[in-house]
Amino acid sequence: MKKISVRKIVPFVLFVFLSVILSAKTLYVFSFGGNVSPYTNWATAANTIEDAKSVATSWDSVILVTNGTYSPGLFQFIGRKILLQSVNGPEVTIIDGMGSNRCVQLERTYSVIDVFTLTNGNTITRGRAYIKDRGMV
Repeated sequence: MKKISVRKIVPFVLFVFLSVILSAKTLYVFSFGGNVSPYTNWATAANTIEDAKSVATSWDSVILVTNGTYSPGLFQFIGRKILLQSVNGPEVTIIDGMGSNRCVQLERTYSVIDVFTLTNGNTITRGRAYIKDRGMV
């Protein structure tokens, strides 16, 4: 049986890892953006979080959202690896569940939602634990 040298494997694994990282793209959301897919800058930004999420793959690392209230609620990140991040904080970046009792759902995912205000709903996380949360995340 032929042995494979670690010296040959490490560069290959490093190449594959870097290729995946470098292929990740940042998607932009701005309610007055151009709404031109694939939403790769502020001028062509998606008008809704759902639009940006719809073109994201599991390797897209960041969806940046700028000031505004985004609805309808219930953004589902199921089986995804995405960072949904507000640019200027929870005071000016709001996800409105519109009374649906759910704003964001994370299920079987490694997604992170950072610095938003959730209103008229809550977050739902399923997995080993079931957690309901309201307010700022």
